[in-house]
Parts: sequence; structure tokens; C-alpha cells
Amino acid sequence: MVHSQIDLEKGNYSSIVERMKEAVNVNFDTDLGVSVRDVEEGFKKITETVDISKTISLGWPSFDRVFGRLQPGELFVFAGIPGIGKTIWLGSVAMNNFLEGKNVVVITLETSSKRLLQRYYQALFHKSKSQLFNTELNETTKAILPEKGEIIIKQFGANTASANDISAFINDLVTYKNFVPDLIIVDYILITKTNDTDISAENTYKYYKKVTEELRNLGVEWQVPVVTAAQVNREGQSENGGSKATITSKQGSESRGILDTADYYAVIIQTSQDKKKFGEHEGAYTIYVDKNRNELNGIRLDFKVDYETFTIKEEQTPTPKQRK
Repeated sequence: MVHSQIDLEKGNYSSIVERMKEAVNVNFDTDLGVSVRDVEEGFKKITETVDISKTISLGWPSFDRVFGRLQPGELFVFAGIPGIGKTIWLGSVAMNNFLEGKNVVVITLETSSKRLLQRYYQALFHKSKSQLFNTELNETTKAILPEKGEIIIKQFGANTASANDISAFINDLVTYKNFVPDLIIVDYILITKTNDTDISAENTYKYYKKVTEELRNLGVEWQVPVVTAAQVNREGQSENGGSKATITSKQGSESRGILDTADYYAVIIQTSQDKKKFGEHEGAYTIYVDKNRNELNGIRLDFKVDYETFTIKEEQTPTPKQRK
């Protein structure tokens, strides 16, 4: 810059241009890749143990068995028809990790933060809405809270927040509250905005693939897994209500770009019969494993939901090899 000032005074504009070209080509990245010839360093990389404290469980043994623990930078997508309960699943993942002492950031773009907070308290204290509002807060009640862990809920308007906005919010949490997340949950992809203002939403494949890539990169940036949801279109809906008995990514709404980018893609299935399988306040869910980095695809997992407390538990299911 000093030399350019001198050249500017002398009118040596071409020298300024060349100097600027040299300056912008400087790379401050110290990671120069890994060499296959460096066998010792290569073996060290491929045999190093994954730090389990940096991974998360979705909270159900069958998920751990099929998907494994999610690693930093991986993206898990729940897909389902409108109204099937994608937010219940995302909330269950948040609560499962909170109870394990993890720090969870929940970004809601549709459901109000007040409603989510109510649902989380219902799940935490295992109470219906009416029971929750009549609960007396005391030391015994508060003792249910885990010693460590936190859930922070942040509400944005639909289609107003991008991965950059979410990252800026998390940076504020780190700066002002010393809160570092272990898991990011975004509810949900189709109402998340892309960082790239030049991409038109009319090209749904390109647009939502970009949004999904950016959410995945958000996990890479903060070195945590990201869990989100997508929508299945009307082809997955049954005429009798609920979903069809079998739904796959072929019924994925809007864009296949989400499936192509995600590390894991699980379809939520609930027929009209499933919804009241166990009575008025309890129903059944099936999870169809459509995409899995661990290669266990085409598997069905059975769950039971309590609508009053927004909790999801496993049914006694066969092993993955038995039920496909």
C-alpha cells in the first residue's frame, strides 16, 4: 500500500495493478493437503480415533445401530408429509441431546418459539398441556433438569434466514453467553433462505440443493452435526388421511437436491390407522431409511409417540436385517 501511494503520485498506474494482482494471490491457508507418498502421515490420519465427544446420538438405540453417531459436518434430514409431526421429531432429537448434557441450538422458521418451549417443557416434565400449566415450580421440579446442557430456541420468519444468519446468531451466543453448540437443528429446509441472492427459487433443484449445501457447511464451520427436515409432496399422502404405508425420496417435495446433498435421509411414515394405533393420545410412527452413509438403506424402524407429552419412544423392533 505504501509503494502504491508512491506510484499513484508518480502516475505509475500499471505498477499498482500488477502489485494488486500479486497481493490478492497470496494464500494464508496453511493446509496444503495430504500426500499419498507420506505413508506415515497418511496412516496416522486414517487410523486416528474419532473424538466421541464431538459426535452426537439422535437418541434412540435403533438409530445408533443403523445410522451410527452423527459426526461434525454431517447433515441428517427427516422428511414427511405436511402435518405428520416433523417438528415433534426434531424436538425429540433436541430433548434427547439436552438430557445427555449437550448444547443444542434450535432454529425455528415456522413454529413459534413460545409453542416450542411449551412442547419441550411437556416432554421434559412428562406432562400434558393442562398438567403443565398447573405445575408448581419448586426445587423438586427443577431437579429434573440435567446438570449440564442447554437448548437455545431462536425464531426467524419463514424465508428470512440463511445459513449465514444462523451462523451470525451462533457467533453472538458464543460472544455474549459463552455458549458453544454441540448440535444445530433447523426447522426446516424449504423455508430457509439461501445465502446466494442470484439463485432463483423457480429452479427448485438448484435452489434447495444450494440451501442444503449451506446448512451442511454450517455444520462444518461450527464442527457440529446439523439435523433438519424436508417435506414430502401429495404423492405421499393417503386419501384416507395420513401418509401412504410406503414413502421414499421419490415423493420428495420441491427438489431432489436435498436428498443428493444430505448424508442421511429418513422418511417419516404414519398412516391414518397408525395415528391412533395405541389410543386417543398415542400413535405409531415408522421411519424408512432412504439414504445412509453407513449403507444400511431400505430399513424400517418402529416408534411410538405420545401426543400429550411430545415424546417418541422405540417399539420393540426386530433387528435391521430382519425387517426390510
